[in-house]
Amino acid sequence: MIFLCDPWNPVGKNIKKDTLEKILSRASELDITVVLDRSFYMISDAYPEDYKTSSNGSADLVKRFDNLYIVASLTKCFALPGIRMGYAISRPENVKMLKNQLPEWNLGCLENACIGRLLRLAEQGTFFADSIDLIKKERRFLTDSLSDMGFKVFESDTDFILVKRPDVYQKDIHEKLLGRGIMIRKCDDLYGLGEDFYRIAVRDHDDNVRLIRALSDINYVN
Repeated sequence: MIFLCDPWNPVGKNIKKDTLEKILSRASELDITVVLDRSFYMISDAYPEDYKTSSNGSADLVKRFDNLYIVASLTKCFALPGIRMGYAISRPENVKMLKNQLPEWNLGCLENACIGRLLRLAEQGTFFADSIDLIKKERRFLTDSLSDMGFKVFESDTDFILVKRPDVYQKDIHEKLLGRGIMIRKCDDLYGLGEDFYRIAVRDHDDNVRLIRALSDINYVN
């Protein structure tokens, strides 16, 4: 079994369609199960096009590959982390096996009512398109601002970005930001990265401005 993220963590890039096709095809040949985590997919750059064409959309992929399970989260796109609401998509026979492993009460009435209402609102308007447009705009603001401050910013397709701290900054950026009520994700526990890498969420403009101002005030190395 292999696990993939689309977009992948911590960089936030979508998996290229041809690359995903090759992975799924080869895994199918070798009888390897693939779990594709698309928790941030609905707020990534790839979603609008796939939603319109169904090309490489979740439904299209599970029809073509019987070794594939796609898992997704609704709490990411609706900003409701406390709800912890998600779902899985796969072939009917795979879903039947999954259901046999679920607890009897795997979904509470509050979560069901909340997510159901939000989905209906989203279907009636342009919620996802508007959200992605806002994310793109604010991601560009953060990318430009952080780059001007000397950070190396890795290109992203969703609402978080990976950055590398410039040498002029002291090493305790995370702790200093916490003291100002701002939390960023340290990435020193991720393979291949070190203590100078951080993952930053793309939030609304006021919060993003607050982050940039806080970083500007943090002590530099003399």
